[in-house]
Amino acid sequence: QVYGWRALIYPWTLFANMQLDEYTGLIGTGVYTVYYLVRHAQNPAAFLDALVPSVTLMQSLGYLGSSILGSETISAWGVDLGEFILHPLPLYSALAYYLIFSFLWRMRRNLRYDGQLFLGYLALTALAQRLLMNFREVFGESTNPWLYTTAFVLFGSAWFYLHLRTPFTDSRRRLNLNNWRSWLLYLASVLGVGLIMARFFYWRFS
Repeated sequence: QVYGWRALIYPWTLFANMQLDEYTGLIGTGVYTVYYLVRHAQNPAAFLDALVPSVTLMQSLGYLGSSILGSETISAWGVDLGEFILHPLPLYSALAYYLIFSFLWRMRRNLRYDGQLFLGYLALTALAQRLLMNFREVFGESTNPWLYTTAFVLFGSAWFYLHLRTPFTDSRRRLNLNNWRSWLLYLASVLGVGLIMARFFYWRFS
């Protein structure tokens, strides 16, 4: 540890022993994002729409690399640690966020209003976190389940209301969602990526 005037030469040592969790990081990221949008972005809603698919994909890959498993289970797909079997929570999370990413990526060509992807991201991630809490080791000791449920209802309602109130102009229509071949290709790609994720995850714990 560096003290006194030496801290002026090595300022990064002031933060060496700080214990920061993911929520602190999210708050810091949120504050900087708001600052950037206010100062620099000409259309903040459109900027967020362009940002959230890549953020969701990074979250999916980040969860896939996690080693924090879930609660005990007797399911055949659980991770066997010898004395007990645990839910593969990182795999559940990675698959959930990849589904959200794939949905947002497909819907990006049929937006009715700016900010539609961002609201969808907030609603779907809140729903995903609420569902994933059922498989975590600690559940029911905080108000987080209700916070996630409330966030899903609020953001989902806002998304649905704006979706109904905003006309769908031809200038925004860039993908024919009625094409069944494109839906088959989409589902096949999601299934393929899901199988690759599962294979990679169980390889890590084999």
